[in-house]
Amino acid sequence: MDRSDTLFVGWGDTHGVTAYRSILPAKTMNAECVVFGMAGEPRYRTGTNMKHRIIVLQHGWEHWQLRVMRRMMKTGAKVLLNVDDWIPSVAKMGPNHGLSRHFQEEDRVEEWKRMVREADGVIASTPWLVEKLETLNTNVQLARNGLDLDRYDRFKADERPSGALRVLGWAGGTGHEGAFKSIVPALAEAMEKRPQLKLHVVGDNIGRFMPPHLADRVIHRPWSEHLFYPRHLAEFDLNLAPAMDNDFYRAKSQLRLYEACAMGTPTIGSKLYSEINEAQCGMVAHTGADWAQYIDALFCNHTLLSIYRSRAAAYAQSIRIEKRIDEWTTAIESLTSS
Repeated sequence: MDRSDTLFVGWGDTHGVTAYRSILPAKTMNAECVVFGMAGEPRYRTGTNMKHRIIVLQHGWEHWQLRVMRRMMKTGAKVLLNVDDWIPSVAKMGPNHGLSRHFQEEDRVEEWKRMVREADGVIASTPWLVEKLETLNTNVQLARNGLDLDRYDRFKADERPSGALRVLGWAGGTGHEGAFKSIVPALAEAMEKRPQLKLHVVGDNIGRFMPPHLADRVIHRPWSEHLFYPRHLAEFDLNLAPAMDNDFYRAKSQLRLYEACAMGTPTIGSKLYSEINEAQCGMVAHTGADWAQYIDALFCNHTLLSIYRSRAAAYAQSIRIEKRIDEWTTAIESLTSS
């Protein structure tokens, strides 16, 4: 597959959403890619083509980003907006999201909506997001996140010692405080009952909400470089994926589940992580009591824990980027065929 006529454009750094939604799909389909910092400076570039037929532009919310998109469209290229968040929902998150105040400025949300409306088409990361974006632009297609499994495989242990559950794990960035705090009582109950349990938190230091008497059993791993981030995920025996019943989470891909599967790690998650049932690699918690009950059940049942591990690893094969890249190419071709 050669898509050198296609350019992916990302913003900010070369990790996180830019890695998953721009760099990785571009690399997999042999397209070109460039990443600009938020001051407009180039951060990353592949390829040498100076004129592209199609540009897949990561969504933005600054007026200068809208101007960049308009200039791209004037070159004759088809410009597709690559969207992975429902930005109006971030403004409603309040203290649970570090950028909430940023998006309470109407101008920023309006600039984002203008970009969606004016783009030649929109690529969305989840089916729910497709439906929401169609209220702004009728030309929307789905292209889900996929993973580069080799990045995880290098840190994944071949065997887990005795199948025991010792480390509960949570990984993520801003926006998840409310969801995590909703399961703190259950986590505390489980850890008080089983002194062997520890909690590892990767990224945002959300473990600070745990009760002080458990602080010595909570380990925080700050964000590490993108290539080495999975080494911290490898410490988890059980992945925790809480969510809240709001549009911020409805728009989200199930990346927290995907990355756990890439490490062969089972997940307990909220009902919005519906793919847990599809993969049969963990349990869906509907109430606060479920979290403590399920953690303790897996603590006591090594056989079930091992079964979930095998299923998680098997499911990872279905969500690797090589399996999902056809969604991207199909979406691009559909959105630019006219």
